[in-house]
Amino acid sequence: KVNIILDERVKRFQNERPRTKQTQKRLLAALLMKVKALMQVGDMEYLFASLYDAKSKRRGERLDAALKAYDIVAGERPTTNFTFLAYVREGMCLAELAALTTNARKRQTRLAKAMESFDAALRCKRTPATVAIRLEAFSQKAKYSRAAKDYETAIRATDSYLREAGERINDRSGQELLLLRAQCLAEQAFALKAGNEGDW
Repeated sequence: KVNIILDERVKRFQNERPRTKQTQKRLLAALLMKVKALMQVGDMEYLFASLYDAKSKRRGERLDAALKAYDIVAGERPTTNFTFLAYVREGMCLAELAALTTNARKRQTRLAKAMESFDAALRCKRTPATVAIRLEAFSQKAKYSRAAKDYETAIRATDSYLREAGERINDRSGQELLLLRAQCLAEQAFALKAGNEGDW
């Protein structure tokens, strides 16, 4: 409903003639209002999803609702920083929905789409305004890759995070990524050892 209401407002400005600088500003302001509202809807649904048990059907429904909101934002043009942030959130929803999926093929498809969303977020140029978005994309990609036991991808994502983090490496999130990297290396070594022992 929020999307429909705001869409009507945006279309009204799009159809205004003649197109002046003033109407262009009003159109961009309406678009910005729309994406901000949809991001809030997505964030609210994602928060509500966390209130349910990990395997709850209601959790899946809330994640689906959040995903729809983020998907709309990601598809809006012109591209803004909200576009790339929406890709990060989209990836998080897809990864968590993958964990709820019992069918192995569908689970893998959703996880692959989650990784694509994180990569889409990382297409934004590195600027002071986008550094937090890029770091979150690297962080979430590392987190969910590790959960899927894709240690190589997780380690690459943490390395990229650490290269771009600068002084933020000393923040809590930076320290958590350092720990996650160490855990990935340990789990990868354990998996390789178990595999080699199984060859005998």
